Amino acid sequence: MKFVLVGINSKYIHTNLAIRYLKQASIYPVEKMEFTINQPLDGIFGTLLEAEADVYGFSTYIWNIKEALALAKDLKKVRPQARVVFGGPEVSYETEDFLQKNPAVDEVLRGEGERAWPAYQKALVEGQDLGEVPNLVYRKKEEIIKNSMAPALDLKDLSDPYLEKEDLTNKIAYLESSRGCPFHCAFCLSSVLGPVRFVDMDRIYNQIKRLLSYGAVQIKFIDRTFNTSETRAFELMDFIQKLNLENFNFHFEVTADLMTDKMVDYFCQSPKGLFQLEMGIQSTCEKTLQAIGRSMKWERVQSMIQKIYAGGKTHQHVDLIIGLPYEGMAEFKKSFNDTYHLKAHKIQVGFLKVLKGSLLKEKALDYGLIYSDNPPYEILQTPWLTAMEIRQLKVFEDLVDKFHNEGYFKRANAYLMEKWGQEPFDYFYEFSKYYKENNFHQNQHQRKELYKILGDYGKRSLKDPEDFFLCLLKDYVENNSGPLPKFFPHRQEVYLEKAKVHELFHHPKVQELLGVQDPHVKELMKKVRFYQINKQLLIVDCRAKERKMFEMELKND
Repeated sequence: MKFVLVGINSKYIHTNLAIRYLKQASIYPVEKMEFTINQPLDGIFGTLLEAEADVYGFSTYIWNIKEALALAKDLKKVRPQARVVFGGPEVSYETEDFLQKNPAVDEVLRGEGERAWPAYQKALVEGQDLGEVPNLVYRKKEEIIKNSMAPALDLKDLSDPYLEKEDLTNKIAYLESSRGCPFHCAFCLSSVLGPVRFVDMDRIYNQIKRLLSYGAVQIKFIDRTFNTSETRAFELMDFIQKLNLENFNFHFEVTADLMTDKMVDYFCQSPKGLFQLEMGIQSTCEKTLQAIGRSMKWERVQSMIQKIYAGGKTHQHVDLIIGLPYEGMAEFKKSFNDTYHLKAHKIQVGFLKVLKGSLLKEKALDYGLIYSDNPPYEILQTPWLTAMEIRQLKVFEDLVDKFHNEGYFKRANAYLMEKWGQEPFDYFYEFSKYYKENNFHQNQHQRKELYKILGDYGKRSLKDPEDFFLCLLKDYVENNSGPLPKFFPHRQEVYLEKAKVHELFHHPKVQELLGVQDPHVKELMKKVRFYQINKQLLIVDCRAKERKMFEMELKND
C-alpha cells in the first residue's frame, strides 16, 4: 500500500512541519510531497495522480483547504479506489459537518497526528477495524463515526521531523520546543490545546544543527509562547549564540507580560540580527482585551519594546487585530497609535479570523460578529465596525505594510506627519483613502512606483515640496540601486562626475566615514554611491548586507 503525504504551503520559501512529523512516525513507507497555493492546481493534480498512491494524506489549514478539497475531488473522480484523509487544524473541529459536505474526503484525523497516523496506517494495511484508530472520524455506510481522542502526546515520544537529510536551501524551517499555551485567548486555537508540554532540549539542539547543514535561511519556532519557561528560553538562546552564526536568524513568538528585565537585557546585548521577536498586542482597548481573555500591563509592554528597539540588536514585530469585540474605529485608532509609538520594526495588522474550535466562534452570535463562511473566515462586519469601514481598513492595512513595515519611506512619512500635524493612524488612513480613490489598491506595484505614489500624494498640499522630496530622495537612495526615477525634481543635478567621485574617495572625512585608508577606488566605486543636493553630500555604502547612508557638507575646497 502506497502512502503519500501532501503539504500545500502558502509560499515557496515555507515548509510543512506536520508532514515531516508524520513521515517519521510512519510504520510503513511514506512519500512526502510539497507544493504551494501559487502553483497551478492542474500541475499539482498531475503529480499526485502519477504517484499512484493508495492513500493521499493532506495537511490542511485555512490557507490551503480550498486547494486541498479541489484536488481531493479530482483525485476521487479518476482514482475512486484511493483513500483521501485530511488532517490539521482546519478539519479538527466541526468534523462531522465537514465530512457530510465533502464526500471526496474519506476520513479525518483530528488533533495531534503523530500517534493517530501510524495506527491509521496499521489498520489499513492489516485490514483492522478503523474504530480502533484514535482521533479518526470516518464513514461507515451512511453513518459518520467519531472515534475518541488519544491523550495528549508526551513530547518525549515525539518523532524527530528532520532525521532525513533534505535540501532546504533558501527555505524557512520550522521547529517547536513546546506545544500548548499558558493563555486562553478567545480568537486562538492554542487556547484549547491543553497545558504546555516541552520537547527535550538535546533533540532541539540536534535539529538546529541539522537544519543549518541542510541550508535553511531562517529557523522559526512555532511555540505559541516561547518564553513560557524563561530558563529553557535562555538555555536555547545561549546554545544558539555559541554557534557563532553570521547572517542567520531565529524567530520566536513571545508574550510581553512574561518578559523579565533579564530577558530584555539579553535581547539588547545579543548579536545583531540573530533573534527576531513577534509579540501579539492585538488591541489596547481594555474592554476588548477582557472580552478575548487577555491581560496586558501596557506601561510594562511599552518600556520593554522600546528598550529592545533602542538596543538596536533584535528585530521586533507586533501584531494588531481588526474586528475584535468592542473595538470600533476610534478604539482601533488608539490601538494603532499606541502600537506605532512603540517603534517596533513592523506592525502586522490583521483581520479577525473566526476559527473553528475557537472560543470566539462559540460567542460569535452573542457578539453579533458577521464573518465569511469561506476560509480564512475573516470578519466582514461587527456591531462596532461597518462592512464599508472594514473594506477601507483593508486598504489601510495594505498601506501600513507597503509604506511602513519595510522602512523604505521612514523619512518621508515622518516629514508629512509632522508637517500636517497628523497622528500615525490619521496619516495612513487619509493616505489609504487617496490610494483607493485612485484605484492603486487594485494593482500590484513595484517598489519604485510606490515612491512616485507617495511623492504625488505628498506634494498635493505642500506649498514648497522641496524638503519633502529631499526626505523621499534620501529614502530612495538608501534602499534602491540604479538611476533616480524621472519624477524626482532636479534629478540630473544629484549625480557627480566621475573625476569628482575619485577625488572624494581620497577625502579624509569620506575615508573616516567609510572606514578605509589608501582606498582601492575601482572596487569602492562598485559598492559606494555619491549624490549631491545643493551643498549636501549623500554617501550610500552598500558593502555590507545592511546599507549605510552618511551625510556631509561639501565645502568649496
